[in-house]
Amino acid sequence: MGVLTDLFIAADAEVRQLNFERTPLTFLPGIDIKGIQLVELATLQCILTGQDFTNVDYVVNLVGTFELIYEEEEAWVYKLPQPLSAALMKASIDRISQVAATWANTEEFRSNRIANARTILKECLKEMVHFARQASTEGKEMYVWICL
Repeated sequence: MGVLTDLFIAADAEVRQLNFERTPLTFLPGIDIKGIQLVELATLQCILTGQDFTNVDYVVNLVGTFELIYEEEEAWVYKLPQPLSAALMKASIDRISQVAATWANTEEFRSNRIANARTILKECLKEMVHFARQASTEGKEMYVWICL
């Protein structure tokens, strides 16, 4: 059984009133981020902000900065930390290829042996950057929904 993960944007008050028993992409703008979970997102934050993504303790501490908004038996919603949202918003299209290559070469993706990880992550990053910019423009936040 795989893990479903969606990145979406919403106003803080709006997201706290919703029921997330099914994908939020049915009623909110966002994308399927292909099973990417909090550790991978924390690693991405390190890469985007120039921190040491090989420092396991640092990455684990970053995971703790994702604010839990919703929790059910097999579904969770977390607000992305502001430094990750800001780094995504500021990422240039030119930098996305480099970030995707570095991210694809991390232990999390190498151990999963995902075919074409670099290409998949590059496309995913482009969409994440788009939604980070949209969230900023609309005064909204970025969230990730994880469901088993």
